[in-house]
Amino acid sequence: MSTPAKRKGSQYERDVVKWLISMGYPCAERAYGAGRHDDVGDIDGIDGVVIECKNEKKFNIPGYLQELEDEMINADAETGVVLIKKRGTSNISESYAVMTAELWVNLLKQAGYNGHQ
Repeated sequence: MSTPAKRKGSQYERDVVKWLISMGYPCAERAYGAGRHDDVGDIDGIDGVVIECKNEKKFNIPGYLQELEDEMINADAETGVVLIKKRGTSNISESYAVMTAELWVNLLKQAGYNGHQ
């Protein structure tokens, strides 16, 4: 039997998958094998993107970003994000999306924001 923390984390991952599907990503699904040396994140189904989900009382952003970086290397992914559940709400849209500034700027460039007016 899993621990309460593991169940809480697994439920958040399931909720994130449902939300992503509702947002137009029908191939989103939970990835299995978290914690393995070749871990590639918590959510599969969006090519080139690693999604790591966290549902914890205390945040460890430096640790989360290191985990994301390792998983992006394992997955050979272009980008990634850590989704952190906001306390007091079950609305996934209110989760915190955390990434390095470099990943964020790369997303801006890919979306066509080039810094010129």
